[in-house]
Amino acid sequence: ALLSGVAASAISFQFYQFPNLTASTLFPANSPIALSLFDAVAYLGTAQILSANSHILGNFGWSASWTFLAAVFAAGGSLMVRSIVPVLKKSLSDGVDANLDDRINDETMAPVAAAAAL
Repeated sequence: ALLSGVAASAISFQFYQFPNLTASTLFPANSPIALSLFDAVAYLGTAQILSANSHILGNFGWSASWTFLAAVFAAGGSLMVRSIVPVLKKSLSDGVDANLDDRINDETMAPVAAAAAL
């Protein structure tokens, strides 16, 4: 139960925080429209993944289905880690501090860069 709660909190943070951060940072004047577009693209991608998963489940069984979902989560997490770095840099450096970009590269982004290197 504890592991399930930790996993749910990690997923919910990504689901609720990253789209808002990306929309407000990259599209400040049109963030509601960008957020709606992100939601539509995520729905389209999720529908395709679940459709493929139902075919895998029907033809190859539960083991292949869970393996496919694990691979999709790994690919999505890797993509998210690689694409969120520029958004975080831009959101943190918008007029906050002239030396902030150096600190972001050294301190804040070290764990993210290590995860992206995997």
